[in-house]
Amino acid sequence: MDAMIVFRDALKSAHKYFRATVADVTSEDARYVPPGIAHPIGSRYAHCVTGDDFLVHVFLQGGAPLYETTFKNKTGISAPRLDAPLEWARAVQVDLPALTNYMDATFAASEAHFDSMTEKDLERTVDLTAAGVGVLPMPVFLADFVIGHLHDVMGEISAVKGLLGKKGYPF
Repeated sequence: MDAMIVFRDALKSAHKYFRATVADVTSEDARYVPPGIAHPIGSRYAHCVTGDDFLVHVFLQGGAPLYETTFKNKTGISAPRLDAPLEWARAVQVDLPALTNYMDATFAASEAHFDSMTEKDLERTVDLTAAGVGVLPMPVFLADFVIGHLHDVMGEISAVKGLLGKKGYPF
C-alpha cells in the first residue's frame, strides 16, 4: 500500500467523523459561549471548514479558497477568516444550513485533490515560515495540518457539546 492511500483514507475518515460530530448541532448550541476562554461550537465549526478550504486550495493547489471564490458571501459565516482569535470566536455568527453546504463542497474538493495526489507529491515541502512553523515535508503537513486539524477541532467541539449535555464524538 502506498502512503497516499493512507492519507486519502485518513482524510475521508476525518471528514466523515467531523460531519457526524456536528450533525446534531443546533443554532442555540452553535452560539453557546462556554466558560473560560473556550470557543463556541459555531466558531470552531467555521474555523475548521475554512481551514480545510484554505490549506488544500492555497497550500496544495496554489489557488484561492472557496470562501473567496465559489462560496464568497455564501459560507454561512458572518466574517470568514482563517485565524480564530477569541474576540472573533465570540462574535462570529453562523447559518448552519449554509455552513453545512460550504462544508460539503469544501470536503468534496479536498477529497478530490487528495485523490489526484501521487507518491511523488509526498516528496514536496510546504513553506509555513510566515506562520512561524517553517518548511515542512508534505507528509507532516498532511498529517498534522490538514487531517490532524480536523481531529483537533472535532475534539474541541465534542468537549463543548459535553458541557451542553450532548454526545460529542459519534463513536
